[in-house]
Amino acid sequence: MRAALTRELQQNLPSGEARLREIFERFDSSGDGRLDHLELKLAIRLTAGDEVPLADCERIVRALDTDGNGALDFHEFKQALAECSRVSLGNDL
Repeated sequence: MRAALTRELQQNLPSGEARLREIFERFDSSGDGRLDHLELKLAIRLTAGDEVPLADCERIVRALDTDGNGALDFHEFKQALAECSRVSLGNDL
């Protein structure tokens, strides 16, 4: 799943953007247009199959929350995926 999302981001296709939006909205269980650390934890578990500790999800949100509202909006979510992809690719080399 992570590799497919990365390809969509790198190709910057409108359909890729729509797919990412669909994923984002699926995990935005509160419907507020943002993913908090709990929603991010679920999204990571269900899309990447990784069980990330809640404290790590809190750190991820704090690190990538550029507007300081305590959650990731769609733009920040896309940036998070891009950053995670760069880290993953770097670790695979």
